[in-house]
Amino acid sequence: MQWLELTIETCSEGIALLEAALTMNGFDSFISEDAEEFEVFLQTNRDYWDVVDSALSETMRSLSRVRLYLADAPDAMEEIQRLRQLSVDLKRQYPDAALGSLELHIADVKDEDWENNWKQYYQPIEIGRKLVVVPRWMEPDRQSGRIPVLL
Repeated sequence: MQWLELTIETCSEGIALLEAALTMNGFDSFISEDAEEFEVFLQTNRDYWDVVDSALSETMRSLSRVRLYLADAPDAMEEIQRLRQLSVDLKRQYPDAALGSLELHIADVKDEDWENNWKQYYQPIEIGRKLVVVPRWMEPDRQSGRIPVLL
């Protein structure tokens, strides 16, 4: 099955209003990304890391958006039109609120094996001089001389 990824651009101040409007209009499965929330998270959890990926920080700078997914079905265009109208109504209902552009972006997403695709990002990690932590679905390299710990 093919999917459509719908991204609505907003701003930190407008994200709560957008989420509420989406929920009230039956769009209750969405992902919110908020630059200010990300920054607060970084500041309040500083004890848990030494370095934050600079590419991630740059990506999140000034980024506030809501993403949702629709099956690429015959009624998808009706749902997209409902989202566009929701943005217009939201601007009309809250003319003085900071809502950002509320621009809607649409991208095709292939149906993939979501259950297993995350595994590609987990690779063996060498610990000290003798151990290597290996994901259970991978075959440990026995020639490295390290003792594999399977997780």
